[in-house]
Amino acid sequence: MTGQSTVVENDPYQIRILVESNGKKYLPDKIETDCCNVTYHLEDGVLLVTLTSKISQRVNWQIQFKK
Repeated sequence: MTGQSTVVENDPYQIRILVESNGKKYLPDKIETDCCNVTYHLEDGVLLVTLTSKISQRVNWQIQFKK
């Protein structure tokens, strides 16, 4: 899964993705951006990815899931 987001300087930007539904679960394998600090955690079947940047900018991101 890939995307592009506009982040604001020092303001955490959150991406939310449903990863558990109808008994199926998709776990992240790798999460990358072209410039930001990335953290993530799972909460109630939702993957919460937080991007934080020192400057306001457009960010390309990519999430790979385990098979």
